[in-house]
Amino acid sequence: MREINSPIAWEDIREGDEILIAVYRELRWLKVLVTPHVDKKTGKRKTVKCSACVQSQYSGDRLYHWGKPILSGENHNKIQYHNLSSRDIWLIKKGDEI
Repeated sequence: MREINSPIAWEDIREGDEILIAVYRELRWLKVLVTPHVDKKTGKRKTVKCSACVQSQYSGDRLYHWGKPILSGENHNKIQYHNLSSRDIWLIKKGDEI
């Protein structure tokens, strides 16, 4: 079932969904860039390509993206891969509503 503002299973995640997960002591707001799938050879769930909003700062001519996440659904500036198979996932926004 894909209801907004409710827990969601790994199998129900689709490209474009915005999800919330816990990583250590922080919450991360992620936008799913590729629909999760199972590896055909091993049968294991693959990591999911997501984008996130993290702190950034200029140092001279170079822009650095620090690891501290910002809880925001806008201005995602970093691509990350997350193993979502054993995490509690909360659906914030469906991909078709963006």
